[in-house]
Amino acid sequence: MAWSALRETMSGRPRPCANPECRRFLLDRGKTNKARWCSMAVCGNRMKARRHYQRTRDGAAGWPSPRQRRQQQPEPLACGRPLVGL
Repeated sequence: MAWSALRETMSGRPRPCANPECRRFLLDRGKTNKARWCSMAVCGNRMKARRHYQRTRDGAAGWPSPRQRRQQQPEPLACGRPLVGL
């Protein structure tokens, strides 16, 4: 009953926050219908920081870091000229 009343009185699409630890809802008023978090400053930042930490932690297990990839020099061709632009 309360949910249908909310839909009628508020403009936007109600949905739960994408953060599994959050129990809040959000009203998506955007054209693209892609809002994910109740608050970008709180839930959005936490989820993005968590995802970044997992990516960097998993990447450290065997993949070179972006800094290491930038520092790698291209191998020269058989004629002695380096590869440019690859």
